[in-house]
Amino acid sequence: MSFSLLTLHTNRLLAQQAFYTETLAFPLVEAGKTSFSVQIGETRLQFKAADRAKPTHFAINIPSHSTNLALSWLKERLPILPFNGKEIVDFSNWNAEAIYFHDPGGNIVEFIARRNLAIPTRPTFTSKQCTCISEVGVGTKDIEQIHWQLNEAIPFPIYDGSFDRFCALGNEEGLFIVVNYEKKKWFPTDEPISASRFEVEWSEGKQSWHIHYESEELTIR
Repeated sequence: MSFSLLTLHTNRLLAQQAFYTETLAFPLVEAGKTSFSVQIGETRLQFKAADRAKPTHFAINIPSHSTNLALSWLKERLPILPFNGKEIVDFSNWNAEAIYFHDPGGNIVEFIARRNLAIPTRPTFTSKQCTCISEVGVGTKDIEQIHWQLNEAIPFPIYDGSFDRFCALGNEEGLFIVVNYEKKKWFPTDEPISASRFEVEWSEGKQSWHIHYESEELTIR
């Protein structure tokens, strides 16, 4: 299971385009007056211009043992968001390590190295080694409703968490990070969570689905 497309919204379109194509050096797929997209491994990331865009969170898979290399590469380009004074966050329960940073639109972006996936690590790191977008944040006040809406169309097992504050649905190559914004804030910065709109295309084998989230309404086709 994987995300083939993630569409987000921004009120800083040109700054976002420069950040993802120049700072992070992802290949530009298309660019126009109201949108642009880049390729991140198997996932296309698209930004559309919007006056009232609200930031969210998404994560990008990197080679499984590359966090030190990735950290050095990132620190040459942008500020890191630490947690408890540490720039690499250990998620031992997920057998993973992660690094966080902001993009110009305020989104919390994560590079995550998942050891269970055994993605080969090279001697040096570049953004060409990013394999896919593997997490998309979903702000809501009803986690259980999101869970059942997704599972009516696509099997999304609970990877971690519960229906109370936080629930990760899917697998390590594609997770919806569903959070109750009345009870939780974004990790690692404690920024408020919004029900930010997004669109994703989700693929499994030869099947694919389009998922749209806006005003806490989830539609799947």
